[in-house]
Order: sequence, then C-alpha cells, then structure tokens
Amino acid sequence: MANISHEIRTPLNAVIGSADILHHTGLTSEQMRYTQMIKTSSDALLSVLDDVLTYSRFEAQAITLNNQPFSIDTCIEEAIDIISQSALQKGLEVIFDFYPDVPAQVIGDHARIRQIVINLLANAIKFTQHGVITVTVKCTHIEGNNLNLYISVKDTGMGIAKNKIDSMFMPFIQSDNSITRKHGGSGLGLTICRQICDVVGGDISVSSEFNKGSEFIVNYPLQIDTTDSILREGFAARSKKPKVWIVGSHEILKTALEHTLTRFSITFEHYEVCPDIPKYDSFPDAIVLTDPQMLAQTRERINTYNSLNSPCLLILDLLGKSLLPQNINDRELRLNGPYKVSHVLRAISLLEEQLFHLDIIFTNRDQKETLESPLGLTQLSGTNVLVAEDNTNNQIVIRQFLEQKGCRVHIVSDGQEAIIKAQSGEIDIIFMDIQMPILDGISATKAIRKLGITTPIIVLTANAIHGDKERFIDAGMNDYLAKPIVSETLYLLLDKYAPEQVIESKHLKLSRLAQVWEKLS
Repeated sequence: MANISHEIRTPLNAVIGSADILHHTGLTSEQMRYTQMIKTSSDALLSVLDDVLTYSRFEAQAITLNNQPFSIDTCIEEAIDIISQSALQKGLEVIFDFYPDVPAQVIGDHARIRQIVINLLANAIKFTQHGVITVTVKCTHIEGNNLNLYISVKDTGMGIAKNKIDSMFMPFIQSDNSITRKHGGSGLGLTICRQICDVVGGDISVSSEFNKGSEFIVNYPLQIDTTDSILREGFAARSKKPKVWIVGSHEILKTALEHTLTRFSITFEHYEVCPDIPKYDSFPDAIVLTDPQMLAQTRERINTYNSLNSPCLLILDLLGKSLLPQNINDRELRLNGPYKVSHVLRAISLLEEQLFHLDIIFTNRDQKETLESPLGLTQLSGTNVLVAEDNTNNQIVIRQFLEQKGCRVHIVSDGQEAIIKAQSGEIDIIFMDIQMPILDGISATKAIRKLGITTPIIVLTANAIHGDKERFIDAGMNDYLAKPIVSETLYLLLDKYAPEQVIESKHLKLSRLAQVWEKLS
C-alpha cells in the first residue's frame, strides 16, 4: 500500500501544484472555475487515498501512536478550520462548545484526535442540508492525571435509519449504498474513527433519528500534562477582568459563549435584546451579539448610552464568508464563520484595547494583508535552494513555487548529484526526495551529514505514512514536506530555515519602509 500510495501521490502532486500555480496567473472567471474544479477533485482523490492507506495500516496493525503534549482546543479548531469552507458553502452553522472543565494541555496523539473530528465533521456536513453542527468537548471522568475526553459531533441532517445504524462502522458501508445515492465517499471514515478508538482503549457510538439528525459520541482516554504551566492568551492572565453582555436568542451559541467566558473568568450576563440604559456600575466592557440581524436595533440602543461608557460591540456571524475579523468602525468588530474559542477571545481582547485608544484597525489591516497574500509570507530573495527530485513535472512545480518567493533554484535528479552540489558551499536549504535513482534521499542525507555539512535538509516525499517523519529526521533531515505539496506549508518551511542574514535584511527593509512612511504621514 505504501508503494501504491507513492505511485499515485507523485503524479497527483504535479496535478495539484500545477492547478495552484495556474490559479494565480490572471485567469478569466470561467478558467478560474475549471482550475478550482481540478483542485477540488484532486483533493477529493487525495482524501480517498489517505483513507484507504490509513485503513490498511490499521488492519495490518502497523499504526503506532505518537503521544505528545498538545492543546485540545487547538486540535479541535484545526479540524474545524479544515472543513469550514465546506460548511459555509452549504450555509451551515458550526459551533465549538468547549467546556470550562477541560484541561488546557493534555498528552495524547494530537493527529489521531484531529482525524476523528475531521471525519465526523465531514460526514455531518455531507448529510446536512440546513441547520447547525455542534462540536461539544468536555471531561466525563478525571482520576489523578488520567481523564476521559468526551467529544460529540451533532447535526440537524437527514439522520440514519434504524436498520442502518448497526452497520455504520463497517468498512465501505454508507447509510445509502444504492446506485442513486447523492453523497460520495469511500465509506471508510467511520471505520477509521472506530479503529483509532479501539487502539487507544476508547469507544465511539451514534444515536440518530431519521430526518431529524445524528450525534456521534467519542470517548477518548488522555493524560493531563502537568510538566509545564500553561499561560493562555486573552483575559486569563490579566488582573482586570471585563464584563460582557451576551445579546441574542441563539441558544446553542449562547451556551458555547458562556462556557468560553466562564473558562477565562469573564463576568457575563445574557439578554434576549440589548437593554435600556443600565446603571453606571453595571455597564459592560463589551457586548457580544449572537444574532447579526439584530445589529441595527442593538446599535440604536447603544447610541442612547453615555458616550464615555459606551461598550464595544462584537458581532458573531456564523454564516459570514470572510474568515478574517472585520472592523466595521472603531468600536465594532465582526467575526465570521464557525464559532471558535480562540477567535472570540482574541476579538474581545482587541476590542478591550480599543477602550484604551489603540489602533486595532491598523493591526487588523496588517494581518489581513499578510493572510490574503497569494504567495504566502515574505520574499526570500537571494536564498539558494537545492531540489533533489527525479520527476520532471514535480521539478517544474516546485521550481515555480520557490521562484515566486525570490529563491534561486538548483535542480538535481539523484542523490549523488545532490551530494556534489551540497559541497559547493552556496546552498542555503535542501529539499530532498526519498525515492531517486543511483542514490536515494536517505543515503544522500547521511553522506552529506558525514561530510560535516549542516545545511537544513527537508524531506520531499510521497511516502506520507504515520511514523515516516521520525524515521527521516533520525537519518539527519531537519523537517518534512509531504506530497502533494501545499504552497503555504512550503513557504512556512522556507521562512523557518532561511539563513539569518536573509531574515535580518528583510526586517531591516521593513523597518526602513516604516520610517519613511511615518515621515510621509
């Protein structure tokens, strides 16, 4: 299966990479539509490939767990980020309800928990046409440093017929296997979830009512990480705690908000509509509006308040398309898309800073320009990058990605050539494929390290199998980039391993530009 995966991923990398490059070349709207279809279809094929590979490794008992400290809320939010666009395209609300009793930091296999949540969310989105998908995370049992993590993914979709529930976790089975079924998929997602739960000693179950919705519940054993003192951003570390009003009638969102605010010791009150002028000592620092359609009414009410004590307004729009915070004016901030703990805390923090007359619009604009840049983070002109890759199409794709960042690219086709080029002393970063003629990537890396060359070497391989990353790093490589190559991931690795003089030069230029801009202003 590993060999089959490699043979499929290698040409698929060229397809996805070429479509990504083509997408940013000034296409017409019709051409953009077709390139998006290529990307979407390729991603779907990659997802099926990953499912089959993961299932086969579980069946062969070749899966090992990588238990490391991680943050549960971050793990769940990563899964939500991956499916958020699919949910928004269907007009579905996604709410993350994170109970305040869940420890901030735990020890377990972060990737496996995220994989479970992604699979459950993908199924919920697939079989839900309208309504809400709720991800609930809480602890149901804590004994010493051991805990049972309860994860629920509940939807308002089509539900599952009673005679189908018992077979839902069998491989290649879906609730509708007829030739007229509307929903695709390999039928392995739930099977993989059960396999993971079985390996860790947990369990997964489902309750459902046809045409009313389903709820999948996972019980996953973890350990509490007691090695470090975790300091989370937001109000937890501040001596002054704000007061918040939750305004609106969205019950599920209200409950999730209350759990978030309780977790960070933030005082709150709930109102169906924004109240009349309150007493001086009961003025809130911020109002969180859960129903965007009530915005005009809420603004009118706030305008009647004493301007010196006027609270900031945070609007939560679960169906908003833009995933970046939007500053409506100097005292209003709109958060779009799925409700997540981190987004709301950061937004409230920004609004509180506005009470002290700090420029949150400029801060947000800087972030927006960075995040929306199609080429990633920053230019790295002058960086010499060696790419050891034997596939011609993949050479073209990665060269284009690297040259877009201003890198000077050197291409070789086998490990022996890579060793010779690495000895020249001019290479700053090496991307090394694993399977190459004459000399493979691992042998070439070991030979380079024996020569005393410390140039960062990043694995470039289609062998994206759990456990391979550690094996490659043990061979002397610094990091790991799986095919198909995602340009954003590639650019993050470039920024991480670029020579210090390149980074210093970049920051010096930015500093000088800022000084010039200040004088012009």
